[in-house]
Amino acid sequence: MRRTIEWAQAGLDRRGASLILIARYIPVGRVAVNLTAGATRYPPRRFVPLALVAAAAWAAYSVGIGLIAGTWLREQPLLGAAIGAGIAIVLGIAIDRVIALRQRSLSPEAERTRTEPAGIPAS
Repeated sequence: MRRTIEWAQAGLDRRGASLILIARYIPVGRVAVNLTAGATRYPPRRFVPLALVAAAAWAAYSVGIGLIAGTWLREQPLLGAAIGAGIAIVLGIAIDRVIALRQRSLSPEAERTRTEPAGIPAS
């Protein structure tokens, strides 16, 4: 159980934005990611804005599918769903990269600490 929690935490640390955004589109995915974020103590100041973006993106997707894809893809509803999921994936990856760049630029000492082996100072 401990290894599973550590694995989940590492996944959220590496690609939290992608997971939170993509999970919104997967049945039961939203619940699983939310529970994992809580169990691993994912920082609320990161989770809440991502969850808000995910909710807004999902709502916009739903409305967009109803308005646009409903007329354009009347005979191909799965294509409309795939397009929405693809947008969520791209948005999640983009947000993850922005967060990573921001963290590196704001905290060069923290970045160096994460890449150095424990107990061995940089020379």
